[in-house]
Amino acid sequence: MKVLWRFQTRLLLIVVAASFVPLLLLTHFMFDRLMVRIEERTSALVRDGLERARIQIESLCLDMVKLTDIIRTDGEIQAVLADALDVPASRAGFSTRLAEGHLTARDYTILSRVENRIDFVKTTFFFNYDADILVFDEQGVVYNSSDNVEGYRLKLAYMAAYRGESWYRRLTEGGEAVAWTAPFGYEAARIDGPRFLSVARTVEDPRTDRRVGFVMANVSEANFRRIFKGSDSAATALLTASGGLVHMTEGGFDLSLAEQARRRIRGSGYTLIGSGSRKSLVVLLPVARFGWVLASILPYAQVVQDVTVLRAQVYGITAAGYALILVVTVLMVMQASRPLRKLVEKAGGIRVAGRGLEVALPPRERTDLLALSRTVEALVDRIRELAEEVVEERNRENRLRLEALQAQINPHFLFNALNAIKWTAHMSGADNVTGMISSLGAILEASMRLDRDEITLEAELALLRDFLLIENARRGDGVRLVEDIGESALGCLIVKLLLQPIVENAVRHARPVGDGPTEVRIAARLEDAVLTVTVSDNGVGSAGEPDPDRPDRGSGIGLSNVRERLRLRYGTELSIRCDGGRGTTVTVRIPETRP
Repeated sequence: MKVLWRFQTRLLLIVVAASFVPLLLLTHFMFDRLMVRIEERTSALVRDGLERARIQIESLCLDMVKLTDIIRTDGEIQAVLADALDVPASRAGFSTRLAEGHLTARDYTILSRVENRIDFVKTTFFFNYDADILVFDEQGVVYNSSDNVEGYRLKLAYMAAYRGESWYRRLTEGGEAVAWTAPFGYEAARIDGPRFLSVARTVEDPRTDRRVGFVMANVSEANFRRIFKGSDSAATALLTASGGLVHMTEGGFDLSLAEQARRRIRGSGYTLIGSGSRKSLVVLLPVARFGWVLASILPYAQVVQDVTVLRAQVYGITAAGYALILVVTVLMVMQASRPLRKLVEKAGGIRVAGRGLEVALPPRERTDLLALSRTVEALVDRIRELAEEVVEERNRENRLRLEALQAQINPHFLFNALNAIKWTAHMSGADNVTGMISSLGAILEASMRLDRDEITLEAELALLRDFLLIENARRGDGVRLVEDIGESALGCLIVKLLLQPIVENAVRHARPVGDGPTEVRIAARLEDAVLTVTVSDNGVGSAGEPDPDRPDRGSGIGLSNVRERLRLRYGTELSIRCDGGRGTTVTVRIPETRP
Protein backbone atom coordinates (compact mmCIF):
# COMPACT_ATOMS: atom_id res chain seq x y z
CA MET A 1 0.00 0.00 0.00
CA LYS A 2 2.95 2.32 0.60
CA VAL A 3 3.98 1.82 -3.01
CA LEU A 4 0.47 2.74 -4.09
CA TRP A 5 0.51 5.91 -1.97
CA ARG A 6 3.78 7.01 -3.54
CA PHE A 7 2.26 6.31 -6.93
CA GLN A 8 -0.79 8.40 -6.04
CA THR A 9 1.43 11.32 -4.95
CA ARG A 10 3.45 11.17 -8.13
CA LEU A 11 0.27 10.97 -10.19
CA LEU A 12 -1.08 14.14 -8.59
CA LEU A 13 2.19 15.97 -9.27
CA ILE A 14 2.11 14.76 -12.86
CA VAL A 15 -1.45 16.03 -13.21
CA VAL A 16 -0.40 19.46 -11.94
CA ALA A 17 2.73 19.74 -14.07
CA ALA A 18 1.50 18.01 -17.22
CA SER A 19 -1.95 19.55 -17.52
CA PHE A 20 -2.25 22.96 -15.89
CA VAL A 21 1.04 24.57 -16.97
CA PRO A 22 0.86 23.41 -20.62
CA LEU A 23 -2.81 24.34 -20.70
CA LEU A 24 -2.00 27.81 -19.45
CA LEU A 25 0.82 28.21 -21.99
CA LEU A 26 -1.33 26.82 -24.79
CA THR A 27 -4.16 29.18 -23.95
CA HIS A 28 -1.76 32.12 -23.89
CA PHE A 29 -0.29 31.06 -27.25
CA MET A 30 -3.71 30.57 -28.81
CA PHE A 31 -4.85 34.02 -27.74
CA ASP A 32 -1.65 35.55 -29.10
CA ARG A 33 -2.27 33.86 -32.43
CA LEU A 34 -5.90 34.96 -32.31
CA MET A 35 -4.85 38.56 -31.78
CA VAL A 36 -2.47 38.33 -34.75
CA ARG A 37 -5.28 36.96 -36.91
CA ILE A 38 -7.57 39.77 -35.76
CA GLU A 39 -4.83 42.30 -36.61
CA GLU A 40 -4.52 40.77 -40.09
CA ARG A 41 -8.27 40.61 -40.58
CA THR A 42 -8.82 44.15 -39.36
CA SER A 43 -5.99 45.50 -41.51
CA ALA A 44 -7.45 43.64 -44.52
CA LEU A 45 -10.87 45.21 -43.93
CA VAL A 46 -9.31 48.65 -43.53
CA ARG A 47 -7.19 48.07 -46.65
CA ASP A 48 -10.35 47.14 -48.59
CA GLY A 49 -11.88 50.46 -47.57
CA LEU A 50 -8.70 52.30 -48.55
CA GLU A 51 -8.69 50.47 -51.88
CA ARG A 52 -12.20 51.72 -52.61
CA ALA A 53 -11.10 55.24 -51.65
CA ARG A 54 -8.01 54.91 -53.86
CA ILE A 55 -10.12 53.97 -56.86
CA GLN A 56 -12.40 56.96 -56.29
CA ILE A 57 -9.43 59.31 -55.82
CA GLU A 58 -7.77 58.11 -59.01
CA SER A 59 -11.10 58.43 -60.82
CA LEU A 60 -11.45 61.99 -59.51
CA CYS A 61 -7.91 62.87 -60.61
CA LEU A 62 -8.44 61.36 -64.05
CA ASP A 63 -11.65 63.37 -64.38
CA MET A 64 -9.67 66.50 -63.50
CA VAL A 65 -7.09 65.69 -66.18
CA LYS A 66 -9.88 65.02 -68.67
CA LEU A 67 -11.51 68.35 -67.78
CA THR A 68 -8.27 70.28 -68.30
CA ASP A 69 -7.76 68.42 -71.60
CA ILE A 70 -11.17 69.57 -72.83
CA ILE A 71 -10.53 73.18 -71.85
CA ARG A 72 -6.94 73.39 -73.10
CA THR A 73 -7.96 71.99 -76.51
CA ASP A 74 -11.08 74.17 -76.84
CA GLY A 75 -10.68 76.23 -80.03
CA GLU A 76 -12.58 79.26 -78.65
CA ILE A 77 -10.38 79.46 -75.56
CA GLN A 78 -7.19 78.89 -77.56
CA ALA A 79 -8.14 81.72 -79.92
CA VAL A 80 -8.79 84.23 -77.11
CA LEU A 81 -5.54 83.35 -75.30
CA ALA A 82 -3.53 83.51 -78.53
CA ASP A 83 -5.06 86.93 -79.28
CA ALA A 84 -3.90 88.17 -75.88
CA LEU A 85 -0.36 87.16 -76.79
CA ASP A 86 -0.47 88.47 -80.37
CA VAL A 87 -2.25 91.75 -79.54
CA PRO A 88 -1.12 92.64 -75.99
CA ALA A 89 -2.71 96.07 -76.34
CA SER A 90 -6.13 94.40 -76.19
CA ARG A 91 -5.47 93.49 -72.54
CA ALA A 92 -3.74 96.74 -71.51
CA GLY A 93 -5.25 98.17 -68.35
CA PHE A 94 -7.63 95.24 -67.97
CA SER A 95 -6.84 94.57 -64.31
CA THR A 96 -7.30 98.26 -63.48
CA ARG A 97 -10.64 98.43 -65.27
CA LEU A 98 -11.71 95.17 -63.60
CA ALA A 99 -10.80 96.47 -60.14
CA GLU A 100 -12.69 99.75 -60.76
CA GLY A 101 -15.64 98.02 -62.38
CA HIS A 102 -15.24 99.99 -65.63
CA LEU A 103 -14.92 97.19 -68.14
CA THR A 104 -15.37 98.07 -71.80
CA ALA A 105 -17.66 96.27 -74.18
CA ARG A 106 -14.59 94.54 -75.67
CA ASP A 107 -13.54 93.45 -72.17
CA TYR A 108 -16.97 91.95 -71.55
CA THR A 109 -16.87 90.19 -74.90
CA ILE A 110 -13.46 88.64 -74.21
CA LEU A 111 -14.46 87.55 -70.70
CA SER A 112 -17.77 86.09 -71.80
CA ARG A 113 -16.20 84.10 -74.65
CA VAL A 114 -13.85 82.27 -72.29
CA GLU A 115 -16.00 82.10 -69.18
CA ASN A 116 -19.06 80.87 -71.04
CA ARG A 117 -16.95 78.01 -72.44
CA ILE A 118 -15.59 77.24 -68.98
CA ASP A 119 -19.10 77.25 -67.53
CA PHE A 120 -20.36 74.99 -70.33
CA VAL A 121 -17.57 72.43 -69.82
CA LYS A 122 -18.00 72.43 -66.05
CA THR A 123 -21.78 71.99 -66.11
CA THR A 124 -21.55 69.33 -68.83
CA PHE A 125 -18.62 67.18 -67.75
CA PHE A 126 -17.81 68.12 -64.14
CA PHE A 127 -21.19 68.93 -62.64
CA ASN A 128 -20.96 66.37 -59.81
CA TYR A 129 -17.85 67.93 -58.21
CA ASP A 130 -17.43 71.04 -56.08
CA ALA A 131 -14.62 72.66 -58.06
CA ASP A 132 -13.10 75.94 -59.29
CA ILE A 133 -11.87 76.23 -62.88
CA LEU A 134 -9.49 79.04 -63.80
CA VAL A 135 -7.90 80.02 -67.12
CA PHE A 136 -4.94 82.42 -67.39
CA ASP A 137 -3.58 84.20 -70.44
CA GLU A 138 0.02 85.34 -70.85
CA GLN A 139 -0.95 88.95 -70.05
CA GLY A 140 -2.06 87.99 -66.52
CA VAL A 141 -5.83 88.02 -67.05
CA VAL A 142 -7.72 85.40 -65.03
CA TYR A 143 -11.01 83.87 -66.25
CA ASN A 144 -13.37 81.75 -64.17
CA SER A 145 -16.93 80.49 -64.44
CA SER A 146 -18.33 82.15 -61.31
CA ASP A 147 -20.32 85.35 -61.75
CA ASN A 148 -20.98 86.00 -58.04
CA VAL A 149 -19.19 88.41 -55.73
CA GLU A 150 -16.83 85.74 -54.38
CA GLY A 151 -15.83 84.71 -57.89
CA TYR A 152 -15.24 88.30 -58.88
CA ARG A 153 -13.14 88.87 -55.73
CA LEU A 154 -11.12 85.70 -56.38
CA LYS A 155 -10.45 86.69 -59.97
CA LEU A 156 -9.29 90.14 -59.00
CA ALA A 157 -7.07 89.04 -56.11
CA TYR A 158 -5.51 85.99 -57.72
CA MET A 159 -4.71 87.89 -60.90
CA ALA A 160 -1.98 89.75 -59.04
CA ALA A 161 -0.61 86.78 -57.11
CA TYR A 162 -0.60 83.61 -59.22
CA ARG A 163 2.81 84.19 -60.85
CA GLY A 164 4.45 83.57 -57.48
CA GLU A 165 2.76 80.19 -56.96
CA SER A 166 4.78 76.95 -57.10
CA TRP A 167 2.58 75.43 -59.81
CA TYR A 168 3.33 78.39 -62.11
CA ARG A 169 7.08 78.03 -61.60
CA ARG A 170 6.95 74.27 -62.19
CA LEU A 171 5.10 74.73 -65.48
CA THR A 172 7.18 77.65 -66.75
CA GLU A 173 10.61 76.90 -65.29
CA GLY A 174 10.61 73.23 -64.23
CA GLY A 175 9.34 71.88 -67.53
CA GLU A 176 6.53 69.85 -65.94
CA ALA A 177 3.56 68.98 -68.20
CA VAL A 178 1.11 68.54 -65.32
CA ALA A 179 1.49 70.31 -61.96
CA TRP A 180 -0.41 68.72 -59.05
CA THR A 181 -0.70 70.68 -55.81
CA ALA A 182 -2.13 69.17 -52.64
CA PRO A 183 -3.32 70.76 -50.53
CA PHE A 184 -3.94 73.99 -52.43
CA GLY A 185 -5.46 77.27 -51.24
CA TYR A 186 -5.75 80.88 -52.30
CA GLU A 187 -3.55 82.19 -49.47
CA ALA A 188 -1.31 83.95 -52.00
CA ALA A 189 -4.29 86.14 -52.84
CA ARG A 190 -5.07 86.64 -49.12
CA ILE A 191 -8.29 84.68 -49.48
CA ASP A 192 -9.31 82.29 -46.71
CA GLY A 193 -11.42 79.36 -47.76
CA PRO A 194 -11.54 75.61 -48.27
CA ARG A 195 -8.58 73.52 -49.24
CA PHE A 196 -8.32 72.02 -52.71
CA LEU A 197 -6.67 69.33 -54.76
CA SER A 198 -5.31 71.26 -57.74
CA VAL A 199 -4.00 70.40 -61.19
CA ALA A 200 -2.56 72.98 -63.57
CA ARG A 201 -1.53 72.58 -67.23
CA THR A 202 -0.35 74.76 -70.06
CA VAL A 203 -2.50 75.77 -73.03
CA GLU A 204 -0.79 75.75 -76.44
CA ASP A 205 -1.73 77.38 -79.73
CA PRO A 206 -2.21 74.40 -82.11
CA ARG A 207 -0.99 76.48 -85.04
CA THR A 208 2.38 77.45 -83.55
CA ASP A 209 2.75 75.04 -80.57
CA ARG A 210 3.61 78.01 -78.37
CA ARG A 211 2.30 78.43 -74.85
CA VAL A 212 -0.56 80.95 -74.73
CA GLY A 213 -1.83 80.41 -71.17
CA PHE A 214 -2.71 77.99 -68.39
CA VAL A 215 -5.74 76.10 -67.12
CA MET A 216 -6.27 75.11 -63.47
CA ALA A 217 -8.90 72.79 -61.96
CA ASN A 218 -9.28 72.90 -58.16
CA VAL A 219 -11.47 70.28 -56.45
CA SER A 220 -12.64 71.13 -52.93
CA GLU A 221 -11.81 68.84 -50.03
CA ALA A 222 -15.57 68.45 -49.55
CA ASN A 223 -15.36 65.84 -52.31
CA PHE A 224 -12.95 63.80 -50.15
CA ARG A 225 -15.47 63.72 -47.31
CA ARG A 226 -17.78 61.76 -49.57
CA ILE A 227 -14.91 59.45 -50.55
CA PHE A 228 -13.90 58.80 -46.93
CA LYS A 229 -17.47 58.38 -45.75
CA GLY A 230 -17.70 55.12 -43.82
CA SER A 231 -14.18 55.39 -42.34
CA ASP A 232 -15.45 56.80 -39.04
CA SER A 233 -13.96 53.94 -37.00
CA ALA A 234 -10.43 54.88 -38.11
CA ALA A 235 -8.58 58.16 -38.56
CA THR A 236 -7.92 58.24 -42.31
CA ALA A 237 -5.86 60.68 -44.35
CA LEU A 238 -4.51 61.22 -47.85
CA LEU A 239 -0.82 62.16 -47.74
CA THR A 240 1.53 63.52 -50.38
CA ALA A 241 4.83 61.87 -51.31
CA SER A 242 6.65 64.22 -48.94
CA GLY A 243 4.27 63.47 -46.06
CA GLY A 244 2.09 66.54 -46.46
CA LEU A 245 -1.58 66.29 -45.53
CA VAL A 246 -4.09 66.53 -48.39
CA HIS A 247 -7.20 65.61 -46.41
CA MET A 248 -8.08 63.78 -43.22
CA THR A 249 -11.29 62.58 -41.60
CA GLU A 250 -12.74 64.40 -38.66
CA GLY A 251 -11.30 63.51 -35.28
CA GLY A 252 -7.64 64.25 -36.01
CA PHE A 253 -4.79 62.31 -37.56
CA ASP A 254 -1.32 61.74 -36.06
CA LEU A 255 1.13 62.48 -38.87
CA SER A 256 4.07 61.22 -36.80
CA LEU A 257 2.56 57.71 -36.66
CA ALA A 258 2.01 57.74 -40.42
CA GLU A 259 5.61 58.84 -40.98
CA GLN A 260 6.94 56.01 -38.76
CA ALA A 261 4.78 53.53 -40.66
CA ARG A 262 6.08 54.78 -44.04
CA ARG A 263 9.65 54.16 -42.87
CA ARG A 264 8.76 50.57 -41.93
CA ILE A 265 6.48 49.61 -44.84
CA ARG A 266 7.39 49.60 -48.50
CA GLY A 267 4.20 49.67 -50.52
CA SER A 268 0.99 48.57 -48.84
CA GLY A 269 0.65 46.79 -45.50
CA TYR A 270 0.16 47.38 -41.80
CA THR A 271 2.32 47.77 -38.72
CA LEU A 272 1.95 48.26 -34.98
CA ILE A 273 3.43 51.42 -33.45
CA GLY A 274 3.69 52.36 -29.79
CA SER A 275 3.06 50.33 -26.65
CA GLY A 276 0.48 50.02 -23.92
CA SER A 277 -2.50 52.31 -24.20
CA ARG A 278 -0.76 54.34 -26.96
CA LYS A 279 -0.31 51.36 -29.25
CA SER A 280 -1.88 51.86 -32.70
CA LEU A 281 -2.52 49.83 -35.84
CA VAL A 282 -1.43 51.79 -38.92
CA VAL A 283 -2.49 50.65 -42.44
CA LEU A 284 -0.94 52.15 -45.59
CA LEU A 285 -2.01 51.92 -49.23
CA PRO A 286 -0.09 53.79 -51.97
CA VAL A 287 -1.88 55.77 -54.68
CA ALA A 288 0.92 54.84 -57.06
CA ARG A 289 -0.27 56.86 -60.05
CA PHE A 290 0.37 60.14 -58.21
CA GLY A 291 2.90 59.10 -55.54
CA TRP A 292 0.43 59.69 -52.70
CA VAL A 293 -0.38 57.44 -49.74
CA LEU A 294 -3.67 56.59 -48.01
CA ALA A 295 -3.22 55.93 -44.29
CA SER A 296 -5.61 54.74 -41.55
CA ILE A 297 -4.86 54.68 -37.82
CA LEU A 298 -6.83 52.63 -35.27
CA PRO A 299 -6.15 52.41 -31.52
CA TYR A 300 -4.91 48.88 -30.88
CA ALA A 301 -7.06 48.55 -27.77
CA GLN A 302 -10.11 49.12 -29.97
CA VAL A 303 -8.99 46.42 -32.39
CA VAL A 304 -8.51 43.69 -29.74
CA GLN A 305 -11.04 44.90 -27.18
CA ASP A 306 -13.30 41.87 -27.48
CA VAL A 307 -10.35 39.47 -27.40
CA THR A 308 -8.96 41.09 -24.25
CA VAL A 309 -12.28 40.65 -22.45
CA LEU A 310 -12.57 37.08 -23.73
CA ARG A 311 -9.04 36.25 -22.58
CA ALA A 312 -9.78 37.37 -19.02
CA GLN A 313 -12.98 35.33 -19.00
CA VAL A 314 -11.26 32.22 -20.38
CA TYR A 315 -8.43 32.46 -17.83
CA GLY A 316 -10.98 32.73 -15.02
CA ILE A 317 -13.07 29.84 -16.28
CA THR A 318 -9.96 27.73 -16.91
CA ALA A 319 -8.64 28.28 -13.40
CA ALA A 320 -12.01 27.47 -11.83
CA GLY A 321 -12.47 24.44 -14.03
CA TYR A 322 -8.97 23.19 -13.32
CA ALA A 323 -9.50 23.51 -9.55
CA LEU A 324 -12.68 21.48 -9.89
CA ILE A 325 -10.96 18.89 -12.05
CA LEU A 326 -8.08 18.64 -9.57
CA VAL A 327 -10.46 17.98 -6.69
CA VAL A 328 -12.33 15.38 -8.71
CA THR A 329 -9.02 13.79 -9.77
CA VAL A 330 -7.83 13.46 -6.19
CA LEU A 331 -11.07 11.77 -5.23
CA MET A 332 -10.89 9.48 -8.22
CA VAL A 333 -7.25 8.54 -7.51
CA MET A 334 -8.08 7.75 -3.91
CA GLN A 335 -10.99 5.66 -5.06
CA ALA A 336 -8.80 3.96 -7.66
CA SER A 337 -6.20 2.99 -5.06
CA ARG A 338 -8.31 0.13 -3.88
CA PRO A 339 -8.45 -1.87 -7.08
CA LEU A 340 -5.01 -0.70 -8.17
CA ARG A 341 -3.29 -3.59 -6.43
CA LYS A 342 -5.21 -6.03 -8.57
CA LEU A 343 -4.23 -4.01 -11.62
CA VAL A 344 -0.57 -4.12 -10.61
CA GLU A 345 -0.77 -7.84 -10.13
CA LYS A 346 -2.23 -8.32 -13.57
CA ALA A 347 0.17 -5.87 -15.23
CA GLY A 348 2.98 -8.38 -15.21
CA GLY A 349 1.05 -10.62 -17.54
CA ILE A 350 0.25 -7.91 -20.08
CA ARG A 351 1.90 -8.52 -23.43
CA VAL A 352 0.94 -6.57 -26.54
CA ALA A 353 2.33 -8.38 -29.55
CA GLY A 354 3.29 -6.68 -32.77
CA ARG A 355 4.75 -3.27 -33.59
CA GLY A 356 7.25 -3.44 -30.74
CA LEU A 357 4.68 -3.29 -27.91
CA GLU A 358 5.69 -6.48 -26.12
CA VAL A 359 7.57 -5.71 -22.86
CA ALA A 360 10.09 -8.19 -21.45
CA LEU A 361 11.65 -7.36 -18.06
CA PRO A 362 14.65 -8.99 -16.38
CA PRO A 363 13.60 -11.20 -13.44
CA ARG A 364 15.10 -8.85 -10.88
CA GLU A 365 13.05 -5.88 -12.21
CA ARG A 366 9.69 -7.63 -12.40
CA THR A 367 7.94 -5.58 -9.75
CA ASP A 368 4.25 -4.96 -10.31
CA LEU A 369 4.44 -1.20 -10.61
CA LEU A 370 7.52 -1.28 -12.84
CA ALA A 371 5.87 -3.80 -15.17
CA LEU A 372 2.83 -1.57 -15.41
CA SER A 373 5.09 1.44 -16.01
CA ARG A 374 7.09 -0.25 -18.76
CA THR A 375 3.94 -1.49 -20.46
CA VAL A 376 2.49 2.00 -20.42
CA GLU A 377 5.79 3.36 -21.75
CA ALA A 378 5.60 0.96 -24.70
CA LEU A 379 2.04 2.02 -25.38
CA VAL A 380 3.03 5.68 -25.16
CA ASP A 381 5.91 5.12 -27.59
CA ARG A 382 3.55 3.52 -30.08
CA ILE A 383 1.02 6.33 -29.65
CA ARG A 384 3.81 8.85 -30.21
CA GLU A 385 4.78 7.12 -33.44
CA LEU A 386 1.17 7.16 -34.59
CA ALA A 387 0.85 10.82 -33.61
CA GLU A 388 3.97 11.70 -35.58
CA GLU A 389 2.55 9.89 -38.59
CA VAL A 390 -0.71 11.81 -38.21
CA VAL A 391 1.15 15.13 -37.87
CA GLU A 392 3.29 14.35 -40.91
CA GLU A 393 0.22 13.44 -42.92
CA ARG A 394 -1.51 16.64 -41.80
CA ASN A 395 1.54 18.72 -42.70
CA ARG A 396 1.62 17.10 -46.12
CA GLU A 397 -2.08 17.85 -46.54
CA ASN A 398 -1.53 21.48 -45.45
CA ARG A 399 1.33 21.89 -47.91
CA LEU A 400 -0.85 20.61 -50.74
CA ARG A 401 -3.66 22.90 -49.63
CA LEU A 402 -1.26 25.87 -49.53
CA GLU A 403 0.03 25.06 -53.01
CA ALA A 404 -3.56 24.88 -54.24
CA LEU A 405 -4.37 28.23 -52.66
CA GLN A 406 -1.24 29.79 -54.12
CA ALA A 407 -2.30 28.56 -57.54
CA GLN A 408 -5.66 30.31 -57.27
CA ILE A 409 -4.52 33.64 -58.72
CA ASN A 410 -7.27 36.27 -58.76
CA PRO A 411 -6.93 37.90 -62.17
CA HIS A 412 -9.21 40.89 -61.53
CA PHE A 413 -6.47 43.19 -60.23
CA LEU A 414 -4.13 42.18 -63.07
CA PHE A 415 -6.85 42.82 -65.67
CA ASN A 416 -7.73 46.18 -64.11
CA ALA A 417 -4.06 47.16 -64.05
CA LEU A 418 -3.58 46.11 -67.69
CA ASN A 419 -6.72 48.04 -68.66
CA ALA A 420 -5.44 51.16 -66.88
CA ILE A 421 -2.05 50.80 -68.60
CA LYS A 422 -3.79 50.29 -71.97
CA TRP A 423 -5.86 53.48 -71.66
CA THR A 424 -2.85 55.42 -70.42
CA ALA A 425 -0.88 54.23 -73.46
CA HIS A 426 -3.84 55.09 -75.71
CA MET A 427 -4.04 58.62 -74.28
CA SER A 428 -0.31 58.96 -74.85
CA GLY A 429 -0.67 57.91 -78.50
CA ALA A 430 1.21 54.62 -78.09
CA ASP A 431 -1.23 52.54 -80.12
CA ASN A 432 1.25 49.70 -80.59
CA VAL A 433 1.59 49.36 -76.82
CA THR A 434 -2.20 49.47 -76.51
CA GLY A 435 -2.52 46.58 -78.95
CA MET A 436 0.13 44.53 -77.17
CA ILE A 437 -1.53 45.06 -73.79
CA SER A 438 -4.98 44.17 -75.19
CA SER A 439 -3.54 40.98 -76.68
CA LEU A 440 -1.73 40.08 -73.47
CA GLY A 441 -4.91 40.71 -71.48
CA ALA A 442 -6.90 38.39 -73.77
CA ILE A 443 -4.30 35.61 -73.42
CA LEU A 444 -4.09 36.00 -69.65
CA GLU A 445 -7.87 36.01 -69.31
CA ALA A 446 -8.16 32.79 -71.31
CA SER A 447 -5.36 31.05 -69.39
CA MET A 448 -6.63 32.06 -65.93
CA ARG A 449 -10.31 31.27 -66.39
CA LEU A 450 -11.04 28.12 -64.39
CA ASP A 451 -14.76 27.76 -65.26
CA ARG A 452 -14.01 26.07 -68.58
CA ASP A 453 -11.07 24.37 -70.23
CA GLU A 454 -12.40 24.24 -73.80
CA ILE A 455 -13.07 27.04 -76.27
CA THR A 456 -14.08 27.15 -79.90
CA LEU A 457 -11.45 26.89 -82.62
CA GLU A 458 -12.41 30.41 -83.68
CA ALA A 459 -11.56 31.74 -80.19
CA GLU A 460 -8.32 29.74 -80.16
CA LEU A 461 -7.30 31.34 -83.47
CA ALA A 462 -8.01 34.78 -82.03
CA LEU A 463 -5.64 34.00 -79.13
CA LEU A 464 -2.99 32.89 -81.64
CA ARG A 465 -3.30 36.22 -83.43
CA ASP A 466 -2.85 38.01 -80.11
CA PHE A 467 0.22 35.87 -79.36
CA LEU A 468 1.81 36.61 -82.74
CA LEU A 469 1.08 40.33 -82.36
CA ILE A 470 3.10 40.32 -79.13
CA GLU A 471 5.79 38.06 -80.59
CA ASN A 472 6.22 40.25 -83.68
CA ALA A 473 6.50 43.36 -81.53
CA ARG A 474 9.11 41.67 -79.34
CA ARG A 475 11.19 40.02 -82.09
CA GLY A 476 10.63 42.52 -84.89
CA ASP A 477 11.11 39.88 -87.60
CA GLY A 478 7.53 39.84 -89.01
CA VAL A 479 6.17 36.33 -88.51
CA ARG A 480 3.25 35.88 -90.94
CA LEU A 481 0.20 33.76 -90.05
CA VAL A 482 -1.70 32.11 -92.91
CA GLU A 483 -5.08 30.58 -92.07
CA ASP A 484 -6.93 27.97 -94.11
CA ILE A 485 -9.93 27.10 -91.94
CA GLY A 486 -13.04 25.27 -92.99
CA GLU A 487 -16.27 27.05 -92.10
CA SER A 488 -17.65 23.98 -90.30
CA ALA A 489 -14.51 23.69 -88.15
CA LEU A 490 -14.71 27.15 -86.54
CA GLY A 491 -17.41 26.17 -84.04
CA CYS A 492 -15.70 22.98 -82.82
CA LEU A 493 -14.45 22.92 -79.24
CA ILE A 494 -10.76 22.51 -78.51
CA VAL A 495 -8.73 22.59 -75.29
CA LYS A 496 -7.79 26.24 -74.78
CA LEU A 497 -4.22 27.28 -75.62
CA LEU A 498 -3.56 23.87 -77.18
CA LEU A 499 -2.18 25.31 -80.42
CA GLN A 500 -0.17 28.17 -78.86
CA PRO A 501 2.84 26.01 -77.79
CA ILE A 502 2.93 24.48 -81.28
CA VAL A 503 2.92 27.90 -82.98
CA GLU A 504 5.45 29.23 -80.46
CA ASN A 505 7.75 26.28 -81.21
CA ALA A 506 7.47 27.04 -84.94
CA VAL A 507 8.14 30.76 -84.44
CA ARG A 508 11.16 30.27 -82.21
CA HIS A 509 12.90 27.41 -83.95
CA ALA A 510 11.89 27.59 -87.61
CA ARG A 511 14.63 29.07 -89.80
CA PRO A 512 13.08 30.16 -93.10
CA VAL A 513 14.71 29.23 -96.40
CA GLY A 514 16.51 32.23 -97.86
CA ASP A 515 15.84 35.75 -96.63
CA GLY A 516 12.04 35.56 -96.59
CA PRO A 517 9.96 35.98 -93.42
CA THR A 518 8.93 33.12 -91.19
CA GLU A 519 5.51 31.85 -92.25
CA VAL A 520 3.22 29.74 -90.05
CA ARG A 521 0.28 28.11 -91.82
CA ILE A 522 -2.73 26.75 -89.90
CA ALA A 523 -5.28 24.54 -91.66
CA ALA A 524 -8.39 22.98 -90.12
CA ARG A 525 -10.98 20.59 -91.59
CA LEU A 526 -13.93 18.69 -90.11
CA GLU A 527 -14.39 15.31 -91.71
CA ASP A 528 -16.31 12.29 -90.39
CA ALA A 529 -16.85 13.96 -86.96
CA VAL A 530 -13.08 14.40 -86.54
CA LEU A 531 -11.45 17.84 -86.37
CA THR A 532 -7.99 17.84 -88.00
CA VAL A 533 -5.73 20.84 -87.38
CA THR A 534 -2.27 21.15 -88.97
CA VAL A 535 0.39 23.72 -88.11
CA SER A 536 3.28 24.01 -90.57
CA ASP A 537 6.16 26.42 -91.06
CA ASN A 538 8.48 27.28 -93.92
CA GLY A 539 11.71 26.56 -92.05
CA VAL A 540 14.55 24.41 -93.27
CA GLY A 541 13.30 21.51 -91.14
CA SER A 542 15.56 18.95 -89.48
CA ALA A 543 16.76 15.46 -90.01
CA GLY A 544 14.26 13.15 -88.38
CA GLU A 545 11.34 13.81 -86.12
CA PRO A 546 11.95 16.17 -83.16
CA ASP A 547 11.57 14.83 -79.66
CA PRO A 548 8.16 16.00 -78.39
CA ASP A 549 9.16 15.17 -74.84
CA ARG A 550 11.88 17.83 -74.91
CA PRO A 551 10.38 21.02 -73.34
CA ASP A 552 10.21 24.04 -75.59
CA ARG A 553 13.00 26.43 -74.76
CA GLY A 554 11.57 29.70 -73.51
CA SER A 555 8.03 28.73 -72.47
CA GLY A 556 8.93 25.57 -70.54
CA ILE A 557 5.77 23.87 -71.89
CA GLY A 558 6.71 22.38 -75.24
CA LEU A 559 5.17 19.73 -77.38
CA SER A 560 5.24 17.19 -74.53
CA ASN A 561 2.59 19.24 -72.74
CA VAL A 562 0.41 19.27 -75.86
CA ARG A 563 0.84 15.50 -76.33
CA GLU A 564 -0.10 14.82 -72.70
CA ARG A 565 -3.18 17.07 -72.85
CA LEU A 566 -4.35 15.34 -76.05
CA ARG A 567 -3.88 11.93 -74.49
CA LEU A 568 -5.70 12.78 -71.24
CA ARG A 569 -8.56 14.74 -72.82
CA TYR A 570 -9.25 12.99 -76.09
CA GLY A 571 -7.14 9.82 -76.08
CA THR A 572 -5.40 10.91 -79.30
CA GLU A 573 -1.77 11.41 -80.26
CA LEU A 574 0.27 14.27 -81.71
CA SER A 575 1.77 13.78 -85.17
CA ILE A 576 5.00 15.55 -86.20
CA ARG A 577 6.60 15.40 -89.63
CA CYS A 578 9.85 17.15 -90.57
CA ASP A 579 10.64 17.59 -94.28
CA GLY A 580 14.27 18.59 -94.71
CA GLY A 581 14.38 21.98 -96.41
CA ARG A 582 10.59 22.34 -96.49
CA GLY A 583 9.66 22.94 -92.85
CA THR A 584 7.89 21.02 -90.09
CA THR A 585 4.21 20.00 -89.89
CA VAL A 586 2.40 19.19 -86.63
CA THR A 587 -1.03 17.50 -86.87
CA VAL A 588 -3.71 17.36 -84.14
CA ARG A 589 -6.83 15.18 -84.47
CA ILE A 590 -9.66 15.36 -81.96
CA PRO A 591 -13.30 14.19 -81.91
CA GLU A 592 -15.92 16.76 -82.90
CA THR A 593 -17.56 18.46 -79.91
CA ARG A 594 -19.59 21.66 -79.91
CA PRO A 595 -20.83 24.03 -77.20
